[in-house]
Amino acid sequence: MVSNAPADPVPPPSFTAPEECLIVTFYARMIKELCGPKVKNPKLRRQDRVPAAANCFLRRFYLSNSVIDYDPLKVMVASIFLASKAEDLMISSEALSNATKDMNKEVTVEDIVGHEVLLLSGLGFQLHLSHPNR
Repeated sequence: MVSNAPADPVPPPSFTAPEECLIVTFYARMIKELCGPKVKNPKLRRQDRVPAAANCFLRRFYLSNSVIDYDPLKVMVASIFLASKAEDLMISSEALSNATKDMNKEVTVEDIVGHEVLLLSGLGFQLHLSHPNR
């Protein structure tokens, strides 16, 4: 009997806890490049509350989820989108999608909206924040 399975199955990638922490920290720092008071694109220029909230959402999401299971870039962009809504300083999903194209790391509008739902679920629908910019 012939099997269609590959001879040497490739194990899924795995990271140690410090490596996952480094990846999350990298994407948390990228938030300031996409939105904030000093961003060049006026459609993405917002008060410090939005990147601070997005950072909190991203880090809280990855406390109970892995970077292997959920693409950190898409979760990061969704956290910015959700934070802009939570702080009443809305950024459009189209503007965020276009900004990721400028970074040569395209995230579509569908990805943003889909990952927003995953992010909300991962946060347990708890959007209350206590950060210094509030």
